[in-house]
Amino acid sequence: TTYLALNVKRKALADARLRRALWLAIDKKTYIQSVSAGFATPAASFLPPGIWSHDKTLKDRSDVEQAKALVKASGYDGSELTMFVATGGTRKVAGELLMADFAKIGVKVVVRMMELGELFKRSGQGEHDIAMLAWYGDNGDPDNFFTPNLSCAAAAQGGGNKAHWCDARFDALLDAANKTTDTARRTELYTQAQRLLHDEVPVIPLTYPMIMTAVNKRVSGFVPSPFNNLDL
Repeated sequence: TTYLALNVKRKALADARLRRALWLAIDKKTYIQSVSAGFATPAASFLPPGIWSHDKTLKDRSDVEQAKALVKASGYDGSELTMFVATGGTRKVAGELLMADFAKIGVKVVVRMMELGELFKRSGQGEHDIAMLAWYGDNGDPDNFFTPNLSCAAAAQGGGNKAHWCDARFDALLDAANKTTDTARRTELYTQAQRLLHDEVPVIPLTYPMIMTAVNKRVSGFVPSPFNNLDL
């Protein structure tokens, strides 16, 4: 999942209405064509559809007029927000597209490009307003997405929670899910967690990338990994 982490410790982004407005402003159709050459699908949940318990009932947001109304209601004062974007690939284009989308609803965003390691370090310290990131699970369990990126423990300085968001309700759902081996019960809890994220918007899920693997016709028996890694 590619996503934007919204630093809720910042004054403007502490208001969920502005966070929702930013999501509503994004033109994902144009974004996917320009950034991913069409090889991605728009995301509505932080948990991608390839991982069990993905809530397919969640809907993506897109409504510029509603976004403008939320910006006004949030009391946004017109201050400039800084978005950290890593160098390389089409990320610069991605940042510029998002900056233009946000400008359409009256939110000023400036893009700051930096090496990925520097981005992790500085966003971990909370120097950003918005950070463009991506996460690929490596064990197929939903907790591998939620705990490292959105738990209160991961919100500690320098941690993986670049939104610096801590919600006791969300942590309680993760804790309950980790204390049972009942898949149906865990699915119910993770569904609630996804809906809470969708409402509070500490992160904006952008896309689910489609990963292409080229295989020579002489190769047989190759099975691509669902975790986007090649273990040969």
